[in-house]
Amino acid sequence: MTGSEMTGTSLGRGMLLGRPSGFLKDGTADNEVTYGICMADLHISPISPWMVDIQEEVREYFSWEESSDIDSINSLIEYSSHPSTPPLWGKSGRQKVLTDIISQLNEDERLVVIIGAAVEHPDLEPLLSNSPILIACDGAVGVLDEVSPESWNLLAMVVSDADGLPYINKAAEMGITISLHAHGDNMDEWASLLNNWKDLPCPPSLFFTHQVHHNIDGAINLGGFTDGDRAVCMLLAFGVHIDRIKLIGFDSTIFGKWSGVSNPKRKREKLLWMKKILDNIGVDGWGGEK
Repeated sequence: MTGSEMTGTSLGRGMLLGRPSGFLKDGTADNEVTYGICMADLHISPISPWMVDIQEEVREYFSWEESSDIDSINSLIEYSSHPSTPPLWGKSGRQKVLTDIISQLNEDERLVVIIGAAVEHPDLEPLLSNSPILIACDGAVGVLDEVSPESWNLLAMVVSDADGLPYINKAAEMGITISLHAHGDNMDEWASLLNNWKDLPCPPSLFFTHQVHHNIDGAINLGGFTDGDRAVCMLLAFGVHIDRIKLIGFDSTIFGKWSGVSNPKRKREKLLWMKKILDNIGVDGWGGEK
């Protein structure tokens, strides 16, 4: 697939995902998934093998090597086991964090709002009266400071590939759970973050995700590519019903104010891969406005 073959579009503001959990646009169902991703004794399966398989398509498109992704996740796991890092960052600590976040997401039927990089505070403010569970995609967590201090109390997790500075630091300082993603191009970034966070009075809880096509003990791969679509894949795999998930600030046509953009052309291409994944999951309502 070339960039010209992917057309940009945007997800309607506050569009609800509208299909039963575990079903994709092509009709694939949970019970057709033949493999799982495991972390020690905790078994979690992606909602479809396609969600993982597409990562190889992405690598081919950008001419990336999987070996770099493997090096990054293995280095992250090795880093977290060093005696100088907080005990909760070790393997058993990360497994407990993962178990806890899955329980938190499924303890009631509240709406789960995933906050994307194109979010603006008027998108979020009307939703807060019902106390939804908030999931922020990396730097988009900064919108909470524009809304209200109380909104931070609703934040369950930040999904990050380590480029959400400076906004992600506040979440880390508050001890918020962070799903930290390792790929071949972010080793310096995650190392810098963790070096700064490990000495915090209340370090963030962590679990790790990767984009390698085989199991990595101590991390999970539930599919997806960007922070936003990876968050959707993750929640569905965690058992959150698709009707409970609401996306705000997702747009494949613009660079959101909370998005780090060092290479505009590549960023635009990445957003179109996000669109492809969300379309396959069955996110309806892509139109001309956020």
